[in-house]
Amino acid sequence: MQSNQPTPLVSQFLGKYGDALLKDCPEAGKPQAARFADPQHQPKGDTTLSTAVMTAALKHCLERAMTAAATDPGFAGSQRLELFVELQSRAAQIANGPKSTALSDDVVDLLNILMHDLRSPLVTIRGYVEMMIRGNLGPMTPIQERSMRVALRNSITLDDQIDTFLDYIRLEQGRTIIARKPVLVSKLVQRTREALEELAERKGLDFNVVTPQDEDFEIVGDLDKLRRILRSLLDNAIKFTEEGHITLSITPMGDNVEISVADSGIGVEEHIKARIFEPFFQADPDTRGPGLGLAVSKTLVEAHQSTLRVSNNADGGATFAFTVSAVD
Repeated sequence: MQSNQPTPLVSQFLGKYGDALLKDCPEAGKPQAARFADPQHQPKGDTTLSTAVMTAALKHCLERAMTAAATDPGFAGSQRLELFVELQSRAAQIANGPKSTALSDDVVDLLNILMHDLRSPLVTIRGYVEMMIRGNLGPMTPIQERSMRVALRNSITLDDQIDTFLDYIRLEQGRTIIARKPVLVSKLVQRTREALEELAERKGLDFNVVTPQDEDFEIVGDLDKLRRILRSLLDNAIKFTEEGHITLSITPMGDNVEISVADSGIGVEEHIKARIFEPFFQADPDTRGPGLGLAVSKTLVEAHQSTLRVSNNADGGATFAFTVSAVD
């Protein structure tokens, strides 16, 4: 059962904006909206509301909360996205009770709009940063170029987090379509490697890739969804590995192919294995991020008619693995 108490990040936000969220909320919806905005609120009298009124009140609070968070410089990019996820989770708990986090269609539509609105300026920012790095807007000093590359890395990370969040919403609503077709392993690895190798190198980690020697080797799956799975698994491996290596392996096994990501990090404790694929779960409470990557990866793997497995390595670290079909 999930607690109705807000997370520390939401508490920080509500302490600053809680009163403002209720200011112009329709009177009929104030009891429900107050539960969202004030963790200490105790309803008085008859607070039975129609579904329409509850939805309107929560939608009002959620929309205003996200607008405030999006414009508050006190919340960094990744922290802001985490706050968005936690706010919608809180709204879902209040709307449906502590045993459920199912999102209403209204909330889903609102989140989709907000996420796409966030992406539009991000695409523009990323485009200009890439133009500057290529020299299209004139020469830069080495320090300026390094700064632009940091900005580009962070914009790519935020863009990927938005993708993960949108994937989660689509998966929850059954809106995700898997386009299963032949995928060149070399193409899948190239796209994934470009996105993560630099991140591993900045931590001093060896980034290894083991694939079939045949450059035309193909597997069956959805290229974009497989790339998202691998990016999430590799990002997770890099996050929890301080020294050593990260290894992406694609290994033929008869009619199937095993895809695995192994690391030399801290491994996964047994009591965590049972929850590691839950949405919003963080194995390390100090870890930043919405905690959706592994949950989305698990569901996308299952959409490929497979199972995402996790095990600890004998020499330390952990391995996440799943299988897909090889092209005949």
